[in-house]
Parts: sequence; C-alpha cells; structure tokens
Amino acid sequence: APPKVFYYGDFLGGIADTFLFVACNHFLTTDIFLDIYHKNMDIITLRKKIYDQTVNRDYPDKTSVTYTKKITDLAKYYVTDKPEKLSFDDIKKYIHHQWKVAKKPANSINLMISAFKFFFNDLHRKNISFDLIEKPSKERRLVDPLTTKEIERLFEACNNLKIKSIIALVYGCGLEIGEVLGLKFSDINPK
Repeated sequence: APPKVFYYGDFLGGIADTFLFVACNHFLTTDIFLDIYHKNMDIITLRKKIYDQTVNRDYPDKTSVTYTKKITDLAKYYVTDKPEKLSFDDIKKYIHHQWKVAKKPANSINLMISAFKFFFNDLHRKNISFDLIEKPSKERRLVDPLTTKEIERLFEACNNLKIKSIIALVYGCGLEIGEVLGLKFSDINPK
C-alpha cells in the first residue's frame, strides 16, 4: 500500500514550522506528533520569553522581533530550547557557519552578535567576550566624486554665502556629514 501522507501546516497560529508526516500504515503515532508538538511549544515559549524581556527593557519593537528571531534560530540550529546552556565554542561555530557557509551579509552577522550579547551577557549574565569572535567588517561603498561641471552647477544654484562656504569646506576637505555636524567655530583657523 502507498504511504499515507498527513499535512499539519502552520499550526499554532503560524508560529511553528510546517510539518509533513509520512506514514507507512502504522508508522505515524500520536507519540511522534506530540513529541514534535512539544519541541515546538518549547521554542514558542523561548520566543515569548525573549520578546518579553526586550520589551520590558524598552527596546524598539523591530529590535525585539529581530533579537527574538536571531536567538530562536540559534536554538533551532542546535535543536535546544535552552540556548543559554550552549558553550562559547557552539556560539562561535554557529556565527562562523552563518557567515562563511550560509553567506549571511555583514550587517546580519553583526546584528546576530548584538542579539547574542543581549541574551547571554545581559539576560543570563554569562560574561562571554564576543569581541574574540571573528566577524565581518561592514561593507562600505565608495562614492563617485562629482565632476567639475556638477560642482560649478552646485555653486551656481546656491545663493547663500554661508551654505556656499560649507559646501566648499565639505568638498575641498573631503569631509563626511558627521564631521561637518561636529565642527565648531574654534576648529577653523582663519590664517
């Protein structure tokens, strides 16, 4: 007889993963289903605990959701509902896997490390030195310089002498916006 296929999709309000159970006659039992169900309930409980802790600390909602996802992804990777019991080497291997094998971008890896710092160091007082973990540097784009014609048009369009001076300073010195905003009058040498 062909195997019987049972589909339990998005149960528990779409929180748990989708499951496909294939049973050959008597293979599928309620014990198997309940075992998988309880493992997912543990992950759901973990998600709620992490989310509640971030909200209690007044983290922005987007940060709470992201941290919760990063930490539960770690728990799912190691098939545990107690990720706080993972070793430093386990965390390091997971980050390395996400960076080198799964090819996650630098900002995703750095966000993951921030979530782990919160979970392990702030929440569970583990005092793990995440600075020892190799991580990617942020990718910086080089900006195309303006052409001479574009610079001339920029100055022609500006009627305010103060703004023209700022533009000349920014372009002439190659300053970034943060450097310009941090300038004080005492920083300028009129000689």
